Amino acid sequence: MQTISRSSEEDAGESPEGAALLGIRAEQVDQGTVVAVTRPVSKFVLYFMVIHFLLAFSEVILVAPLIKLYENSLCLKYYNFPLSGVQEEMCKIPHIQKPLATIRGWKSMFDTIPGSTSDQKARPIRSDSISQYFWSPYLLGS
Repeated sequence: MQTISRSSEEDAGESPEGAALLGIRAEQVDQGTVVAVTRPVSKFVLYFMVIHFLLAFSEVILVAPLIKLYENSLCLKYYNFPLSGVQEEMCKIPHIQKPLATIRGWKSMFDTIPGSTSDQKARPIRSDSISQYFWSPYLLGS
C-alpha cells in the first residue's frame, strides 16, 4: 500500500485545480467580511501600458500638424504654387476648407476600417496609426 503525502496547501483545502484564476484570492478579515486580494501588476505589464500610452499620446500630438499639412497642400494647389508662399488667412476660404473637411472625413473613415473589421478577432497593433502614415503622403501629393 502506498502512502501519498499532501502539501500544506492541499491540507488547507486549496488544491491547484481549485486555485483562483488571475491570482485573485479571497481572504476573510472579520466574521462575514471577505476582501479580494490581487497580485500587484508585473513590470512586464507596466512596460506595455507605458508603451501604449506613449503611442496613443503621439497620435494625439500628430493631429494638428497633419491638418496643417493637408490645409497647406490644398492652399498651395489652389493658388497654383506661388514662389512666395501663401499666407494662412488666404487658406481659410470655403474653396479650401470644404475639400479639407472631406479629406479629414475620408481619413477618419479609412482609419477606423481596420479597427472595426478586427473587433471580431484580436485587435492588431494600432492599425489606424499605421494606415495614417501610408495614406497621408497620397493625400498630400494629390
